[in-house]
Amino acid sequence: MAYKLGKSALAIAIAFVGLSMMAVDASAQSHRRCDAYARDYANRATNTGGNVAGGAVGGAIVGGVIGSVTGSWGRGAAIGSGVGAIAGAGKSSGDWNRNYRRAYDDCMRRGRAPRVRGGGYEPWTPAWHDYCSRKYRSFNPRTGYYTTYSGRKRFCR
Repeated sequence: MAYKLGKSALAIAIAFVGLSMMAVDASAQSHRRCDAYARDYANRATNTGGNVAGGAVGGAIVGGVIGSVTGSWGRGAAIGSGVGAIAGAGKSSGDWNRNYRRAYDDCMRRGRAPRVRGGGYEPWTPAWHDYCSRKYRSFNPRTGYYTTYSGRKRFCR
């Protein structure tokens, strides 16, 4: 009798360990999917070029005005442009992080990445993997990104 109880307890322990390993794997998979979705969303939603260019133009104008007081408006505009571009890049970084965090938290709360608008395959489904693997030779199934001919990384849709 004790032998049967010990055998049953061992079977239950093995089943429990197996289930907990599956839960950890599902959690890691959910994290990867949400991370890829949030990166893609932040890349699309952040106006990096506009922030840097706007900061550079604004800085050049302010620097030129300040520099004209000392008779060196060109130097003032150049310095202002550099400082403005750096400030614009900083703003873009903050915007990107805010967009990423919002999308990641939303995805983790839902338990899956939202559907892609405009048709296509839902990311991380087997059909999506098959489509992206066939269409892009550089497709990385772990991240969901492929490399364009220009060298940029893009999320497969």
